[in-house]
Amino acid sequence: GKEINLDYVFELYDTYEYPLFTNGDYNLNIFGIRNDARVSGTFDDVMGVLYKERGLWELLVFPATVDCGVFYMKSPMNPDGAAFVKEGFYKGLWKIGGFKGVECLIQKETIQYYRDNNRDDIIDLDPKTIKSGNIGIFCHPHFQNFGTAEKIYNSSAGCQVPKDYNDFKKLMELCKKSEKIYGNSFSYS
Repeated sequence: GKEINLDYVFELYDTYEYPLFTNGDYNLNIFGIRNDARVSGTFDDVMGVLYKERGLWELLVFPATVDCGVFYMKSPMNPDGAAFVKEGFYKGLWKIGGFKGVECLIQKETIQYYRDNNRDDIIDLDPKTIKSGNIGIFCHPHFQNFGTAEKIYNSSAGCQVPKDYNDFKKLMELCKKSEKIYGNSFSYS
C-alpha cells in the first residue's frame, strides 16, 4: 500500500470533500481507511488522527479494522446480517463513554452502513443494503487482553478497532485533550 503521510491524508480529505478541522490544537480529524482486500478476519485496515499540537500538524496512524470480524459475519447479531460502515463523513458520531467496562468512543449520531447476510468471510459491500441508524458502531480496544491482536475474532461486529492496545490508548488520550476544549463529540471519516 501507499505510505500514509500528511500529504496523502490531506489529499484524501480533499478528494472526498470531507470537512477538515484546522482551527486550534487537538481539534481531531479521526479517520479510517478500508483495505481493498475483501477477506475478513484480520486488522488489515488503517485508522488515524490528524490534528494540530502547538499549531503544527501531527499525524497518528495505526493498523486497525473498520470491518466486522468473521465471528459476527457468520453469526450476525442482527438477522439482517453483519454491519460495515459506509464510506462517508459522520459529524459528531462518537462521544467518550463506556462499553464492556472500558472507556471508549460510543456512537451518539446516526451512521450509514452496509449489511452482509450471506454468512461467509468475504466482505460484500452492496449499495442496495445500505441503511442508516444508531446501531452501536463504537471505537473500542480489541478483546484479546492487552498488546497486539493478530485476529479480530469477536472484537468487532462493525466497530472500528485498533490492532494494538497502545494505539487505542493514544487515541483516547487525544480525545480527552480534545474534549476539554471542544466538548465530548468526535467526528469520523
